[in-house]
Amino acid sequence: MAEIVPFRALHYNPEKTGELARVVTQPYDKITAEMQARYHASSPFNLAHVIRGLDEPGDSPASNVYTRAARTLHDWIESGALVAEAEPALYPYDQEYRLPGDRAGATRRRGFIALCRLEPYSARVVCRHEETLAGPKRDRLELLKHTRAHFGQIFMLYSDPEGEIEAALARHTGGRSWQQVEDEYSTRPSVWRVTEPATIERVGRRSIPRKRPNFASAAARAHFLDRLARQGRERPTIGVYAGAKRFVLLRLRDDISLASVLADVPEGLARLDVVLLHRLLLERVLGIAPEAVREQKNLHYVREAPEALREVDDGRAQVCFLLNATPVRAVWENALAGHVLPQKSTDFYPKLLSGLTVYWLDHPAGI
Repeated sequence: MAEIVPFRALHYNPEKTGELARVVTQPYDKITAEMQARYHASSPFNLAHVIRGLDEPGDSPASNVYTRAARTLHDWIESGALVAEAEPALYPYDQEYRLPGDRAGATRRRGFIALCRLEPYSARVVCRHEETLAGPKRDRLELLKHTRAHFGQIFMLYSDPEGEIEAALARHTGGRSWQQVEDEYSTRPSVWRVTEPATIERVGRRSIPRKRPNFASAAARAHFLDRLARQGRERPTIGVYAGAKRFVLLRLRDDISLASVLADVPEGLARLDVVLLHRLLLERVLGIAPEAVREQKNLHYVREAPEALREVDDGRAQVCFLLNATPVRAVWENALAGHVLPQKSTDFYPKLLSGLTVYWLDHPAGI
């Protein structure tokens, strides 16, 4: 059973740090060099000073981005820029957003922030859904060792078919939120605090997943992306762009037996676009081994299709592969079955802002 517990969050003190929008950030792995510079310039208290610090000449094991992050965090706590909650709480977290390019009305996503006990994957309590990259894991582990704090959230799904968790938390989210902000993507997160023991216990009981130049024109790009989406609904389809108007759609043929081509891949994974990309195109056609993927050699990832196309047009990439989103149901079912997707198979949108709550392992009062 997944153990869900409340915690005493560290959070910004607006009397010391000013408006919240100037100090919170996107998750560390979505912070580009341009965003890093902008965040650093926006406020001396912006979280990027800790989670995405700048390298300096003469850095050494004794003085580097991680030691500076630890010193900065300590200074913020000592000065009262970051303050701790007096009692443990769960933190309902709502996001109101629009998908990029979507003219429809706003969408609301609801969840909550809490601590979840670490479990070995073999226990089948928390099920991972994709592989992760070695470099970022080393980086985040070093930051955790030095700061003794978690600054962002891990995005998780849980099963609540009767809506019991949502109903329990909704009793506490009808009034004014504890924290509210609008980010650079016009997403508006709102956070509340829930300290009532009965609600915390009820959520803890229910948070258990159990169910098994010569560039292509803008019209040409839009047409290609529309075809990719339409054909992807019928069968596995991968979009390929190599510049100079060279658009190709690769579709899985009806006469191909994936059981023989990918004999070591479970059936639930074999028909996913991202698996076909990694196992067939990257590994067998381009010769990019899984180890190189983990170390982010030979390839990198971008979120938006127009950005990927520009990478090729501007000469920063030789080719880009475009994928339709992996269905949430496929992510869920494969994770519960113990099947792990390739790196960067998913990119949940919108992201959960970093800096709204911080889990400080050395809180004097404990969790």
